[in-house]
Amino acid sequence: MLKIDKKLLKSDFGKAAKSYGENAKLQKQVATILVQKAKGIIPENAYILDAGCGTGFIAEEANNFWDILQVDISKEMVEQASSYGQAQICDIENLPLEQGSFDGVVSSLALQWCDATKVAGEFHRVLKNGGNIVISTLGKNNLQDIKSLFEDVTGQNRFNDYLPKENLKDIFEKAGFSDVKIESETLIYQYNSLKNMLKSIREIGASNKSQTRKKTISKAEFKELERRFNGVASWEILYIKAKK
Repeated sequence: MLKIDKKLLKSDFGKAAKSYGENAKLQKQVATILVQKAKGIIPENAYILDAGCGTGFIAEEANNFWDILQVDISKEMVEQASSYGQAQICDIENLPLEQGSFDGVVSSLALQWCDATKVAGEFHRVLKNGGNIVISTLGKNNLQDIKSLFEDVTGQNRFNDYLPKENLKDIFEKAGFSDVKIESETLIYQYNSLKNMLKSIREIGASNKSQTRKKTISKAEFKELERRFNGVASWEILYIKAKK
């Protein structure tokens, strides 16, 4: 399992908060898809938790369909999200919230930065009996084309590794959820250079957060990477639905 540097996580997302809405096109698209999926499961006016809310994409897209409490580990992200409703700072691996508080839990592209076992347990704890979760996260095959390119040129995997859907299904079932369903979708984004593709990741604070991350590559390696980059990046998005 990916071991995340929490200090770096808070720092990078904090720095990215003010410009996040302008740069996080993928995150915005996934949040929009997630809200539409959740509206078919979690009823209108339900009291729900948005876990790892970022700057408030879920609340913005939901447009008062639910009563939402937004939480995030980054103070700066919470400050931005508060313009869409109530928001507070906390780590979703250890929620300072009462048991059985929420009718539903949604979370968009936050789970991959966490210990999934701890998060699944916390979501189950704060959810009411009969409540539902709808979550998006990055899959094992995320950016596989870019990973393969970097491994071929540098001999190293320089990107985060994420859990496959089979492991995630097992984690949520062991946490006590039933009817766990996971669907996969690949979103293709085009970039005019590898440099700009990597810049787009850094600008939203989503670069490698592994405690064992490698820090540098040579100029010659990057030149070769740029030469071989085909302008396309494939993002694997997993959507998890389950019931307590």
